[in-house]
Amino acid sequence: TLAGHVTIGDNVILAGLVAVHQFVSIGQHAFVTGGSLVRKDVPPYVKAAREPLSYVGINSVGLRRRGFVSEKIREIQDIRKGLCIRYNNDIFKIIEFLHVKPGKGPAFVRTKLKSVTSGKVLDNTFSGGSKIEDVRVETRSYQYLYAEGDTYHFMNTDDYNQITLAESALDAPGLLKEGQVVTILFNTEDAMPLSVDMPASVILEVTYTEPGIKGNTATNATKPAKVETGAEVNVPLFINEGDKIKVDTASGSYMERVKE
Repeated sequence: TLAGHVTIGDNVILAGLVAVHQFVSIGQHAFVTGGSLVRKDVPPYVKAAREPLSYVGINSVGLRRRGFVSEKIREIQDIRKGLCIRYNNDIFKIIEFLHVKPGKGPAFVRTKLKSVTSGKVLDNTFSGGSKIEDVRVETRSYQYLYAEGDTYHFMNTDDYNQITLAESALDAPGLLKEGQVVTILFNTEDAMPLSVDMPASVILEVTYTEPGIKGNTATNATKPAKVETGAEVNVPLFINEGDKIKVDTASGSYMERVKE
């Protein structure tokens, strides 16, 4: 319990906080975990830092009204594809992961992380007992309009406002078709867009490939094909120009021919 002219400095970690009462000043980048706020509204004499305080497992109503930000600390078993985390003073999106349980020693997770600020991809292993800081995100539907160089233009499907994103924010820009509706993840702390989630698959028309071999339905032999977005996909030999194919956006691989 904190009450009566208490000052919490910068970068402080508090565990098991039960209540915040009066005349408490909280520094920048402080972190609070456990317990609950007794009061539903944080009183006005609790001074928020210029930069958000993080809190976990406490009553969020009052703190949210005072401009504090909730962050969730997760265990490594919570790691999943698409999760956005804070790591090395940056925000990363998990694009691949593998849980490993060795015969001896603690479990660990191999991951491939993509920076949402630079697009840089790195490999990282989280050992057993590691904690990861989950970035709270909000998802919104946007329609892809067009690209200018490495800048991509999207329109909100609800209010029609437009935003632009760098190509590095997209996982599969080569498969993005004009008019495609995607999900864009926004950081709830500052409303900045983090990344673009494509549908699991897209249907695209083949604009160029070598002529197919009639009657050849084998799928183990492939050839390159260019689709309407400009991307190249390896397709079975029986695929022809004008055919529409379903493509896996995660791997960029051919799934099946689509008959209309």
